[in-house]
Amino acid sequence: MQNETTGWVKTIHESRYGEFLGLVMVGPHVTDLVEAGVVALDAEATIETVADGMTAHPTLSEAIKEAGLVALGRPIHVATRRRTAAKA
Repeated sequence: MQNETTGWVKTIHESRYGEFLGLVMVGPHVTDLVEAGVVALDAEATIETVADGMTAHPTLSEAIKEAGLVALGRPIHVATRRRTAAKA
């Protein structure tokens, strides 16, 4: 999005109950994403709620949803590493 190749979004959540605690965002245009994080915090959302939210594609706000999905081990746009079989 926006022809930028640097930047990232990381979710912070409590692992036992999944309470969403915050975001760390680095990169161009991240100030456009602050409101979505504040709304989720004010709503006392869980990481599951953040990950299952609806976002348009392609948009910058999709990065917050993707970060939630990564935290749950269900990324859509991030390649997952496959384990290689052990050689005998």
